[in-house]
Amino acid sequence: MRFGLSALALCLWAILRGVRIELSLGLVLAFLAMGLLNNMLPFSLIAFGQQQIPAGMAAILNSTAPLFSAVLTPLLTRDGERFSVLRFVGVFFGIAGVAVLSLPALSGQTKFAAWALLPGLGAALSYAFAAIWGMRFRGLPVLVIAAGQLLGATILGLPLALAFDQPWLLRLSSEVWAAMIGLALISTALGYLVYFRLLVNAGPTNALLVTFLIPPAAVLIDLLAFGQRLPDLALPASLLIFAGIACVDGRAPGFVRSKLAAAWR
Repeated sequence: MRFGLSALALCLWAILRGVRIELSLGLVLAFLAMGLLNNMLPFSLIAFGQQQIPAGMAAILNSTAPLFSAVLTPLLTRDGERFSVLRFVGVFFGIAGVAVLSLPALSGQTKFAAWALLPGLGAALSYAFAAIWGMRFRGLPVLVIAAGQLLGATILGLPLALAFDQPWLLRLSSEVWAAMIGLALISTALGYLVYFRLLVNAGPTNALLVTFLIPPAAVLIDLLAFGQRLPDLALPASLLIFAGIACVDGRAPGFVRSKLAAAWR
C-alpha cells in the first residue's frame, strides 16, 4: 500500500506537469533494482525490526547508512569519493557506536535480543547500495526517478503482499488508513523528491547524511507518542555514530580546524 499509493501520487503529478519519458528494457530493470534496494528491502527490514525494538533505536541504526556508503562508494564507483584517513576514523566511530548500542541487548538488559538490531543494519546497508545504484539515473527528471523506483517496488511487492498478508482479510481502522496515506504521500512521495534531488547534486554519501536528522526526531516522537524510552547507552552510542558521520562528511572537522587556525593567528 505504501509503495502503490506513493507511486500513484507521483505518476499523477508527472501527468499533470506533462513529464514524459521513453522507457527501455534497461531502464525498467534499473527501476526494479532501485525499488528493491531503496524501498522493498529496507522498508520490510525496518518494519520487521520494529516488531522488536523501539522506533528511536531503529532510527539510530538507520543513521549508519552514510558509514556503509563511505566504505562502498570508493570501492564500487569512480565518482571522486575516496576512502581517506578521516573516513576510516568515521567508520571506526560508527562501528563503535553500534557496538555500544548492542551492549544492553547482549547482556540481557533489554526486552529484545541482540539479533533484533540486524534488520535495521541490513536496511542501512541496502540504502547505501541504493544510493550508489541511483547515481546511474543522473540526467533524468527527479520526478521520473522517484516514480520509477516506487513503481518498481510496487510490482515486486504486490505478489508477496497478496501471498503472505492476504489483505482482503484485513479490517483496517480509519487511524491505520490515515497513517498509511500520510506515510505514502509525505514520508515517501515527497521525501523521495527531495532525496533524489540531493542524490544527483551531492552524491550518495552526502545524500545519506540526511539520516543524521532522523534519530533525534524519532526518539522525541517515540517518547511523546508512545512513552518508550531508549536504553541508557543509546545516547553515547548515538554520539559515536554522529561523530562517525561527521568524520565521513569531512566538513565539520575542516570547519573546526579552520576556526582553530584563525584563533591561533
